Amino acid sequence: MEVTYIMRVIQARGVTRRFSGIPVLEGLSLDVAGGDVYGLYGMPEAGKTILIKMMLDIISRDGGILKIFNMDPSIHRRDVLLRTGYTPQDPRYPDWFTLQHIIKLKRETYNRENMDVFLKYLRDFGLWKHRDRRIMQLNIKYRKALVFLSTLTHDPELIIIDEVSDIPGDIMEEVIGEFRGRKTFFISSHDLDKLGLYVKRIGFINEGRIVYEGTVNQLKKMLSDTVVLIKISEARRDIWQKINRLEGIEDLSIKDRILRIRITSDTGVINNIRQILKGHKIEIKWIKWMGKREEDDK
Repeated sequence: MEVTYIMRVIQARGVTRRFSGIPVLEGLSLDVAGGDVYGLYGMPEAGKTILIKMMLDIISRDGGILKIFNMDPSIHRRDVLLRTGYTPQDPRYPDWFTLQHIIKLKRETYNRENMDVFLKYLRDFGLWKHRDRRIMQLNIKYRKALVFLSTLTHDPELIIIDEVSDIPGDIMEEVIGEFRGRKTFFISSHDLDKLGLYVKRIGFINEGRIVYEGTVNQLKKMLSDTVVLIKISEARRDIWQKINRLEGIEDLSIKDRILRIRITSDTGVINNIRQILKGHKIEIKWIKWMGKREEDDK
């Protein structure tokens, strides 16, 4: 019987990274096979962006093994980048830069066939009408859509998207549908419901490690009836009284600007909490999930 070998496009073993002595990634390990659509879920500051930037050698790692296409990106950065398309969390451009500038630069770099594909995407998804506007005047959804479609121009084998919730769903669905099984997608988000629209396999990053891998529904079940700790910049009684009235919360307390919340339904409640805090200009320092066993031990 013939055995088909599926290459692991992304391999991480015991990856660590510290900033000012504080661990952000602490022994992280994962595998993503060729043709997979893999989702990385985690709250803000969980380390998703740090891991992605290590994959592209934008940030160095302190320890562990990390390989992209079986190459260490810190050694073979150019080879990795040539085979990868990357959409950052918050794309930035010079204030004077327009879509026409990007088109002109691409015409000088890519062949006509690739450019025809890029221009078709711009027209199909409503970006062409903004070609004379400054890119930084566009909202985040248009900016990220532009970068995402732009990264497809050189026909990458690996497509990395940092925070997919800002990209319009119709664009994501069409591109993933077109390339599913032929390209590898690595998609991160703090929005579990949005990730669930696109990925079959998901990893949950918490306190610098992948603590779960499986389906979105299995992860939602695991995260229900558990305790979440949220460190905030300011403790205000009126705010956490609003949070306590949200559906899916059984118990809430606060000490030393750390909210301790027992969640009894799906994780959509976390996004509702984030919106309440954001609306009152209260910053989230970090969010940590506590497993049932850890909480029971207390």
